[in-house]
Amino acid sequence: MSGNVVKSAARVFEVLELFSELQRPLSVREIATRCRYPGSSAAALLTSMKVLGYLSYDERTHAYAPTARLVNLGEALVDSAAGSRRYWHAVAKRLAASTREAVVIAVQSDLYVQYIDAVAGAHRIPVQFYAPIGTRREICMSGLGWALLSLQPDSTIRRLVSRSIRRIGRSGRTIDEDVVLEKVEETRRLGYSYSAHTVTQGAALISMVIADGWNGMPLAIGVAGPVERIDEHRDAIVLAMRDALAERMDEAVG
Repeated sequence: MSGNVVKSAARVFEVLELFSELQRPLSVREIATRCRYPGSSAAALLTSMKVLGYLSYDERTHAYAPTARLVNLGEALVDSAAGSRRYWHAVAKRLAASTREAVVIAVQSDLYVQYIDAVAGAHRIPVQFYAPIGTRREICMSGLGWALLSLQPDSTIRRLVSRSIRRIGRSGRTIDEDVVLEKVEETRRLGYSYSAHTVTQGAALISMVIADGWNGMPLAIGVAGPVERIDEHRDAIVLAMRDALAERMDEAVG
């Protein structure tokens, strides 16, 4: 966890993301185990969220669950016509159906891109390329990141690269500013980013950016699969992605 994050605030969101992932009531013990919290800390956090009205507690099963207050808060934040998460989930499902590959949607979170939605592809062999909602990737070292960076001036990108280099420190990994700028410029020129073996060995990703995708915030959408399959169908995938985004523009105009 980053040193700039208040631990109690981070834990609230980790718990909410766990409920989102598992889609069922959860006990204190399960939350503490899955999130690696001390039992007493998990109990205190969940009690506080219950007192505030965001979680309910079932005395019979000893399990917590999100309340309507939390659900309504989430819907109020994201449910705005074509900018809503529900809308983009539908777009991702259609794109996954047409390409038969996994589709991910992400937004920028400072030095990272974070998945806000993911739809599995139809292919199961040789590998299922899929990552859960909440997954973070370094923005300077991923295709989704290059797509999001393509909207930003080079001066901003250089600052992000510099901060990323300081963050990884002596981890043994490197970030080349020239390579990042080259990838971003290629994305601007093509209208999409292409990455292969970048995050996962053997995987390729084609990503596009939508400037006002989610409540006015830029988002990136990507189609992922094995390098060989993505390369073979690259033109068709790009066309399917452009068609999906063009439909969104038509709906916005209409």
